[in-house]
Amino acid sequence: MIIDFENIKKETITHMKDGKGTLYIQPIDDDTKKIARITIPQGSSIGSHTHTEGDEVVYTLSGRGICHDSKGDHALVKGLVNYCKTGEYHSIENIEQEDLVVFVVINK
Repeated sequence: MIIDFENIKKETITHMKDGKGTLYIQPIDDDTKKIARITIPQGSSIGSHTHTEGDEVVYTLSGRGICHDSKGDHALVKGLVNYCKTGEYHSIENIEQEDLVVFVVINK
């Protein structure tokens, strides 16, 4: 399957997982996984949440952010991956003026 995010409608979500501000998600969802491109504008975040249904891989496409998890705070920059195993928690925050754009895969 080829996924072209340029042709997938952006959904607007406010306070995702009790985070700050508004972000934009372009999701593909089936019975086994969720794949999405998420755009997090300046000052917005995905709030802290625990992954109960599956592992999540977050690949940073552009921008700069911070991932908060049980091991501390970690910089997110282009090319870095945040891996959140089932049972672990994390949150992601945009700390710059440029949009933080991430590619996400969640196994269900």
